[in-house]
Order: sequence, then C-alpha cells, then structure tokens
Amino acid sequence: MAGTIKGELSAEIPEDRLRRAELRRAIEDRIAELEGGIRDLWSQRNALSDISQMPGEILCRIFAFCAQHEPWKGYAWTTKRDLPWFRVTHVSRHWRAVAIACPELWTEIYLTGTPLTQMMVERSKQVPISVEAWCTFSDTAASKKALHDILVKEMHRLKTLRLTSSDSNILDAILTTPLKPVAPTLRDLRIDHCDPHNLLKIPEQLLDEGGAPNLREFSVRGCQFSWTSPIFASLNRFQYLAEGYSQDDTPSTLPSAQGLLQGLSNMGKLVHLNLNITFLDFARLKSKPITLPLLQDLTLTSDLLNIVTLLNHLTLPSVTTLELNGEVSVTESEGRLLQQASELGSALKSLWQPSSPSDSAPTFQTCKIGADIGSPEVIQGWFKTLNEGQSDIIPPNLKISFNIREPLLRILPFEHLRHLHVQVPLLKTEFSALGQLEELESIYLRGEYATKTFVEYMAADPRWNKEGAAGSETTPTYLPSLRHISVTETDFTGDDDMMSIDDLLDFLKMRISLNRPIGYLGLRRCYNVSDGDYRRFVQVLGDGHVDWDWVHEAHPQDVNSEGGSWNGSDG
Repeated sequence: MAGTIKGELSAEIPEDRLRRAELRRAIEDRIAELEGGIRDLWSQRNALSDISQMPGEILCRIFAFCAQHEPWKGYAWTTKRDLPWFRVTHVSRHWRAVAIACPELWTEIYLTGTPLTQMMVERSKQVPISVEAWCTFSDTAASKKALHDILVKEMHRLKTLRLTSSDSNILDAILTTPLKPVAPTLRDLRIDHCDPHNLLKIPEQLLDEGGAPNLREFSVRGCQFSWTSPIFASLNRFQYLAEGYSQDDTPSTLPSAQGLLQGLSNMGKLVHLNLNITFLDFARLKSKPITLPLLQDLTLTSDLLNIVTLLNHLTLPSVTTLELNGEVSVTESEGRLLQQASELGSALKSLWQPSSPSDSAPTFQTCKIGADIGSPEVIQGWFKTLNEGQSDIIPPNLKISFNIREPLLRILPFEHLRHLHVQVPLLKTEFSALGQLEELESIYLRGEYATKTFVEYMAADPRWNKEGAAGSETTPTYLPSLRHISVTETDFTGDDDMMSIDDLLDFLKMRISLNRPIGYLGLRRCYNVSDGDYRRFVQVLGDGHVDWDWVHEAHPQDVNSEGGSWNGSDG
C-alpha cells in the first residue's frame, strides 16, 4: 500500500506540485497577515487600557525602583528574560518604548562579554554611568574588551567605577591602556586588588590634577599610588585596606606610614575614613597631630599598638564616631597588654576636640558591653545619656572590638559614666573594673549570668558584713550613685547556679542599709517571677519603685510536654 502511494506521488505532474506549493504559500501569507492584524488590534486595545495611559515619567520611576530592588550583576548565563524588572518593561509596547527611551534606567552596568552589556551601554546614551567589573583568570576576551572599551570610549561619562580582581596582570593591562586624561563626572572610584604578592599601580593621569576633578569617594585595596595626589583635597570618603599579606610575602612597595599621614593631612574635607593599617608602623613617626575638622566616622583595623600610635597623630571633632577592630596575640604578656591598653586610654582622652573653645572635652556618659550578636567582646560608648532602647538606635561615639575586654574596661575613659548596659555575661573581675564608677546612676542587665555576677559582686562591698551592721553615715564602696536597675531576659529559678529572687532581694536590702537605696527596679521578659515575688519587691522598695511587665512565664526548659506554660501566680 505504501509503495502504491509513493508511486502515485512520483508520477504526479510537476506543474501540479508547483501549483499546490504556490497556493500553500498564499494561504500562509494570508494567515500571517491576519495574525499581524490581530496583533495590531491587541495593541490598539491595550493602548486604550489604564496602564497604557500612565505618563512616561511615572513609568520610568516604577522601572527604576524595580531595577534597584533586584539589580543585574551581569552573569554570563543571565538573559533579559531572567530579570524581573526586564519583564515589567515588556507589559506592553508602550511600556517597552518608554523603558528604551529612558537612558537613566540603563546606567548601572556590570561588565561581561555578553551582548546584554553592550546593549545597556548603548541604551544609556550619554547619561553618566556606573560600571562594575570582576576580573578573573577565566574572563573571556570579550569581557576584557568590554572593560577596555568602556575605559577608552566612555571615561568622560563615568560616575562610578568599581574594579575587583585577584590577578594584577589583568587589571594592570587594562589600566595601563592609554586613557582619556579627564573623567569629569567620576565621583566614586573603587579598586579592590586581592593579589597578596603584588601591588597594582593606579595610572597617574587618573589621579593627577584635572583627571577626576569631582571625585569624592576613593576606596583601594592592594594598590600603589601617590599620596601627594591633588584629588585628596576634595575627597569626603576614603577607604584604604592593607590587609591580606603575610610577613613573608608583603610587597616591598607597600605604602609607608609616613605616606599615609601625608595623604591624611591633605584630606581636609574628609567625612568618612576607613583604614586597615595592619602592616604600617607609626611608632617611630614624630609629627604634629592631624586635624580632620569634618570627619563624622573613623574605622581603624590593626593590632592594638598600631592603632594607639596612629590615634596619637590625629585630632577629631566631638561628633566623630570611632570604631576600632583587631586582635591581641594570646601569647602577649599580661603586663604588656595592660601597658597597651593604658596607652589606648591616654590616646582616647586627648583625641576628641571640644565643640567650642569655651567647652571642655566630651566625656562618655553611656556604655554598652557585648552589643553585637556573636561578638561578646564589643564595647560601645556615647557622649550622651541613653536608655536601653536609644542605645540600639543611635550610633556610638566609640566602638571597640578586641579580645581583651577586662584590660580595656579598666583603662577606657569612663570615669564620668552614668549609664551602663551589660548584654553578655561578665566575670567578677570585669565588674570590679567598673565597680569604682562613682557617678554611675543606672545599669541595664540582660540574662541571668550577667545579673547573678553583678549581684554577687555588689554583695561583696567592703562596707557591708553578713550581720548587716552599717552606721547611719555608711555609704557603699561600689557604685555609690547607683539608683536605677533594669533586668531583662533573666531566669529566677534559683536552681544550681541560676539567679534567684532572694539573691536580688538581699542586694536591695543591703543598699538600703548602706543608705543608698535603689529607687527603680525594672523587670522585663523575665522567667519564673510571680505576683508574690512582685509584692516582695514592693515591700522592700515601696510603691511606684518596681516596674514589672507582669509576664507569668516559665523558662522554655520548664514548659510541659503538652505545650502549656507554668503560671507563676501564687493566687
């Protein structure tokens, strides 16, 4: 049967076959024409819808918000259809036309060798652009050419340039390409060079006078450049990172401490400064302190001694926030640690300038210990008095993250401290470093271990004995001005080494006997506190002096298997 059909087709007259093919083409052309007409009708109908009546300015704002929420990072496997904000622009022809005609929408460019990169460059027209590139060994020739073309052809409209690489040969080959000498719109230059064996030299023409006259933010890692560059005079943000090297392979061309100080002396408009100075030695330098009159925040990362020696070369406004990060070797002797900590305390006392010549230097009023999750060694300080809620919102004037908390607590300039927030367990020796604060009025304790250690330390006041003998003129040695105690997230079961209600009551009675009663006791989110316990506190301190949130709650470990919770009410 199949053979018969095949034979009949082969015997068909060629003219008939051509006629049928022409008819088929005509029908297909007619179908395409009708489909095009239907699409036109759909477009006409869509043009009458509400979303197609939105002004182009509003649509551009919508597209910009979408692009900002989920930016494109230029991965080679990413296409336009993978990006939500691209899909939004294709809701209708009108929306797509508006998006294409909005050059500001295409200005955040992550460079790869894909056609999408070139499309964004073209659609941005002559609007200032932000360019980011990660240069790796695996980069294709197309992606390297894309970056090269940007630097050669588009330098005049760069707003932000961020380059990251672990291979100095790649960036060096690109940056040493003859560049147009002027980048008039460049405001943010970031070069992150991660090669631990070599420094990358930044082209002089980019940092010369007139090269980037509007540069305001400059961030470098693993780079070599001239510290006398005129661009430093206009910077308001500078970040210099010199970490990542070992003692054995530190480049011999690593910038000197003297060069850094010379550069800082020319940064009179600096507002934000972040320095990792691990391999710079300031100890041997002798120079007048450098004043940075507009500085709002300073972050230093290094060993403690290096930070101290650099601080001795600086003078800061009273509004400057200071963050110090680093570690101290566990092999360092105790005497050496105390000496370095003492030198840090001396440097901090003379670091901040008074607001006006008639004012005295600012003093710390509030301190918080262990404020960062996972970082119990953090110490923060403020020049103003803050309650517990405010200290979580307002940035500190001082933040120290070092692994030597006790020596720091002994030497930090906290002699005028009025409020103390303890959010981590402290040793009794650490509380003893704070126990002599004569002006401290309030303490906030979080957790049973912090609360228990504090109460045990205070119970050992030299002017108190077990019999409760104290004269009418006797006052406590420890924290004589303390009037306010706030306890949160503390378990009062009293089992084993846990805090108990009786321990806290004994401390409150002791303060009354020493003629310094506690005027306010706050209990928040505490476990195993009953109505009867509350009445016992009121009997000791008086009405209006105890503030409890009335949470009758057992510790999670005491919740029964049915999921119910123990109600501590004794009524």
